Amino acid sequence: MTQPTPYPPTTTPATGYPPYGQGSGYGGTTPYPLTSGTSYPTPSLGGYPPQTAANYGSSSGYLGYPPATSTYTNPATATTTSTDTPLNRQKSFGLSDEEIKNSLHSAVEDKMKRRLKDIFSTHTAEMDVLRKTQQDLNDGQAKLDKMAATIDTESEECEKAISLLTSKLPELKEEMEKRSNEEELPIEDAIETTAPIYKQLLLSFAEEQAIEDALYILGDSLRREVIEIEPYLKKVRDLSRKQFMLRALIQKCREKAGLSDVYS
Repeated sequence: MTQPTPYPPTTTPATGYPPYGQGSGYGGTTPYPLTSGTSYPTPSLGGYPPQTAANYGSSSGYLGYPPATSTYTNPATATTTSTDTPLNRQKSFGLSDEEIKNSLHSAVEDKMKRRLKDIFSTHTAEMDVLRKTQQDLNDGQAKLDKMAATIDTESEECEKAISLLTSKLPELKEEMEKRSNEEELPIEDAIETTAPIYKQLLLSFAEEQAIEDALYILGDSLRREVIEIEPYLKKVRDLSRKQFMLRALIQKCREKAGLSDVYS
């Protein structure tokens, strides 16, 4: 193997350092032998050989680059030639055509059943909502019919009452004309009762309420120091005894008349 040509020695030594290969440490000889031959070519002379397959052939120990013969194929326009399909895979497992057909039928049937089940559940929920809405509407219709019947009944009663009052209006006007020419009627005589027990009950209740008002006035007068304590106590004692008897009489009359107890 041919030794490479070394660089020429440095003619101008650096400051403090001897030229390469000439110092005492090197024995005065160059470390590599010089060989005679052609020196490295310079770029200006165009001495570098062209880069061809002959220069990088078997003589130099390196193979040249192979020629670019492959072409680019667009995946979008390329046709699919693969035969790896589910049917071919099932055939590769040793299944017959009838078994493959039954398997496909079963898969499609299961998928259809699931889809029908979902649709059925959805429509069932919608039907439940519609039934609930229909029930609410029917209940509302029943309430409206009941209210309409009540309104019709009350309207008939009002018409009857209006007719009765209209028929009584001339009698009332006639009675008012008669009373206008007479003397003033006492309020006690203006109120008439249907039975003596009701008249006794009315008079007793009026007198008991009058005593209640008298007791309030006496208490207010005592607070304002209008009357003294002794006449107040004497008058209150007499009125309270009379009020007690009147209340007992009122209760007895209400029991006879079949009325509820007002003091219970």
